[in-house]
Amino acid sequence: MQMAIITRKSSKGNALEIGIACDVPGSYYYYANVDGKRHAAPYRLAEIANTPPIVVDGITYTHAIGKVCLRADEVPGLKAAMAEARSTYRTSPAGITEALREERRTLQAKIRGILDETEQARERGYNEDIGRIPSYDSPAYRVAKQALADFDVAHPEIKAAIEQERQESLAQHQWD
Repeated sequence: MQMAIITRKSSKGNALEIGIACDVPGSYYYYANVDGKRHAAPYRLAEIANTPPIVVDGITYTHAIGKVCLRADEVPGLKAAMAEARSTYRTSPAGITEALREERRTLQAKIRGILDETEQARERGYNEDIGRIPSYDSPAYRVAKQALADFDVAHPEIKAAIEQERQESLAQHQWD
């Protein structure tokens, strides 16, 4: 998906198309086409950069996407379109699902972090022979596990979708 926000001629007479694009759901970026060819950020996310003011034919350019210059009055429209596109995605079913998946990944990362800290503390305990080795079943671990369990109870469809993807991946990559 790509949506042109600004179409105009450059100072050299080239046709410019500047807008926002989305190749992966939820991942929006600015783009600039010059004479129909992608000129700015073809394979990476582009941002609107502040530049020292450049005056060409009496027009002052203050921003750029890649090497395509923008006037100061063009920037708010681009930013508003980007904010609208991102907001629309976040409130869509796909956006809500992605936010819930991210929340679940965060809960899982917290559990892994606690286990890593415990492992490091246990290793220090063995190395220093302090006599008291920390348990993996710490109160912080139990709280984090319970938070994940509560999340899974509240959103069973997220856990089911992740498990289905996992099973499909296993079946696809399984040795015969």
